[in-house]
Amino acid sequence: MPFSEFTLMTYSSAFSPLVVLELLPDTKQEAITWLLGRIREPQETGGAGLLVEQLGPGLGAVEKENPNLFLVGASRERLLSGAEDVGLFKEYSDGSMRGFTCSNKQHFKDFQDGFLSMAECQHIIKHELDTLRAKDETHVPGYSHAKLYPGKSISECPPGLRFLSLSRKHQTHAALLALIGG
Repeated sequence: MPFSEFTLMTYSSAFSPLVVLELLPDTKQEAITWLLGRIREPQETGGAGLLVEQLGPGLGAVEKENPNLFLVGASRERLLSGAEDVGLFKEYSDGSMRGFTCSNKQHFKDFQDGFLSMAECQHIIKHELDTLRAKDETHVPGYSHAKLYPGKSISECPPGLRFLSLSRKHQTHAALLALIGG
């Protein structure tokens, strides 16, 4: 069964998913654990500092085919720092367009909870995942052939990794990015 709105009901209400991370169904558990750890790890120590929850098994007889579906999101503060990292331009209080910075966030027009659009939030999450770098690992755990090099992107290494976007309004999915062809 393809990903559906029924399976979305299993995540916690405190978590606002922005992207679905899908790994191949037969991905080794040690690779999953490692990747999720790196995604959750604070930026200060080389991680992405994002929130991740596994998508539930489904409801009743409606089971998802792939157990390796994960919801990825971020705190508001993390999204704002990510907006600064990607150089997002927003309207300033004087009507000009300026690169967003957290230090003068209150001077941006309409700075409030809805300041960042869904697309901007998803772009920030994608950027953070794309820029996640290997530290001292030499390969993806469980996949000795998936080589890693310190300082290089890890998004090119995990086999079968792809991202799907979530629409809050309709809670549907659409392909956002295929990083790895499997």
